[in-house]
Amino acid sequence: MTLIPTDEELLGQLRNGEENAFAVIYKRYATELRNFAAARIGLREDAEEIVQEVFVSLWVRRDNLTSRIDLRPYLFTSVKYMIIRYISHRKVKQKYAEHYRLFEAAYDSLEITDLDPETTRAFMDKALAQLPVRCQEALNMRLKENLSNSDIAARMNISKATVENYIVSGVKSLRESFRDFFAVR
Repeated sequence: MTLIPTDEELLGQLRNGEENAFAVIYKRYATELRNFAAARIGLREDAEEIVQEVFVSLWVRRDNLTSRIDLRPYLFTSVKYMIIRYISHRKVKQKYAEHYRLFEAAYDSLEITDLDPETTRAFMDKALAQLPVRCQEALNMRLKENLSNSDIAARMNISKATVENYIVSGVKSLRESFRDFFAVR
């Protein structure tokens, strides 16, 4: 007759690097944790990813686990904090997506077809020249080369979030310049 190991025994084995203990812990808690996460975020695939990250973290941090840890609450707390990070990140992504939609709407709504191309180009160059240099670079890559934020980030050796900030602030400034330009005409 095989005895079912307790969480405390499994933690001890996990601290010793025993993969079988990790597998038992995973089998014991993964489904319950995934259901917990899915109920809170509504997306099963993302819930699965959160649980995977928690288990990867458990394995990586196994040496730092103490015998005083109560495994089940520890795992649920870890999932809870990952859900909070996930929701926070999702809100930031939604904010940038909204800024980008506003940019596209403003850019597409400009009626510059009745201007000659040289006047339009001269105005655009002047408006771009008023922006900070790195912002100009990012906008030129977007407008002239039609690069994605990821491609721009790689080329400029900066984060994608920084590129998004450059694009949003640059477009806001260009939009104001266009408004002023058309108000004068």
